[in-house]
Amino acid sequence: MVRLNRCMMKINTVVNALEENTYVVHQNQDVLIIDPGSNTQALMRILDALDIPPIAVLLTHAHIDHISGLNAFLKRFNVPIWVHEADEPMLHDPNLNLSKQLGQPFSLKELATIHTFMDDTIIEVGHLQITTLTTPGHTSGGACYAIENVVFSGDTLFYRSVGRTDFPGGSTRVLKRSLQKLMNTLPPNTRVLPGHGPATTLRDEQRHNPYLI
Repeated sequence: MVRLNRCMMKINTVVNALEENTYVVHQNQDVLIIDPGSNTQALMRILDALDIPPIAVLLTHAHIDHISGLNAFLKRFNVPIWVHEADEPMLHDPNLNLSKQLGQPFSLKELATIHTFMDDTIIEVGHLQITTLTTPGHTSGGACYAIENVVFSGDTLFYRSVGRTDFPGGSTRVLKRSLQKLMNTLPPNTRVLPGHGPATTLRDEQRHNPYLI
């Protein structure tokens, strides 16, 4: 588990199956979850230690490694889910979210309030202002979330790499446009917390990521 402190915002990381990162964002009395994966026990330990109920879940996309903990999480916390409109059907379809291919079909079973968006927008959750950046390419509805000087990049951008484009809804051409959008929209010193692997910055990736050079 990694703990970061940035501008009074604290971020805990849970590493799940397939090395997927779940993030717990805590600022004052606001807690939100990004991409709840399979390691629900570790996630609950963090939330128990904070002793503050989360107020929302943000999904960068809806592949199984990023949503497999949703049902268990929603049994305890009845909070809204934010996801791009193009990926919302994946929450309910084991073929689309790739869980059937892994032999463990998953669909969202708990009653949940799902908020969708299509274009870049500002989400206000509690006292947090979250900038959504639509970044398709890994999936049709891939999205990144920028909070202060941090962007949660999902499977759009990794340390020295990018997300795969050979799954349904993926496109190398579209992903390249999304990568340039991130670089052109956010400051170079923006800290990148990806869906897999270690943290980085946009400046470092612009200099060293072979997909951006």
